[in-house]
Amino acid sequence: GSRKWPLSEADRCMTLLSPIAAHHFAGHECQHAERQFACGYAGNVGFEGSKRRAILSDLVARHALTIRMRDDENNSYDDYAQFLTKCRMVFNVAWSGTENVKQVKGRVVEAGLAGACLLETAGSPAKDWFSPGVDYLIYGSVAEALHYIEEMKDHPERTQEMADRLRAKVVAEHSPAAFW
Repeated sequence: GSRKWPLSEADRCMTLLSPIAAHHFAGHECQHAERQFACGYAGNVGFEGSKRRAILSDLVARHALTIRMRDDENNSYDDYAQFLTKCRMVFNVAWSGTENVKQVKGRVVEAGLAGACLLETAGSPAKDWFSPGVDYLIYGSVAEALHYIEEMKDHPERTQEMADRLRAKVVAEHSPAAFW
């Protein structure tokens, strides 16, 4: 998901996004007006003191974000996917685990497959694959993320429109069939 690696320009190499099977998200889709959560985050919240944890904690404290923690139970991925399909917006933090770089997380593709409007970190390399402001929203601070969440939570038609564009691109260009 990041084109910043030594052989990214070599003829024999390629850089792609995680190929995620859409069937995990099938059967749970619904229109944004019917979705349970205005904005959700699913996955690892990061280590104590991390940027990810700080951002997520701030949004949760302001009742702006619903979190589903990662688990290792059987069928947990399908439960994770189902949670994302209940969110109008899916929040992402693009920092790598070491916080040295920003990367395109699998959550970006998963948000598209879930038919959710992606709220992505400013400076993310997602811009190399999708169109900012067209396919997804960008936040540069907690205040900006809060602004989008508050502005969009009562406008499911707007999140639906953006989510539909992201989903179409993900399915057409980043499916396992396109990857392989």
